[in-house]
Amino acid sequence: MKLTDKDYENMAVACTECVNAGISRVSVDKGDLAVILTVDVEVDGYREDDYYDGTGYFIPTAAVCRVIDVEYDTCDDNLRLPVVDKSRIEELAYDMLMQF
Repeated sequence: MKLTDKDYENMAVACTECVNAGISRVSVDKGDLAVILTVDVEVDGYREDDYYDGTGYFIPTAAVCRVIDVEYDTCDDNLRLPVVDKSRIEELAYDMLMQF
């Protein structure tokens, strides 16, 4: 089984939902396979709250996504497990977190 660009995007989105929650586990399903990631995602920044021109938006100044471990869960023992590129997930999550 091969992972597509959309699969990597789904894994990165799942990672971004764990911002500043400490070490977390997220699961992304692909057919009969569940890819389970253990991640640590942190974002620093500030709130743009100037009295005159403030928007109230959160402005990220630093972000890091670390994929600590990858596990698989499947009912099909004959299913070929994909190789997960952890650095690709980390880069996609970083790009998503630094948008404002």
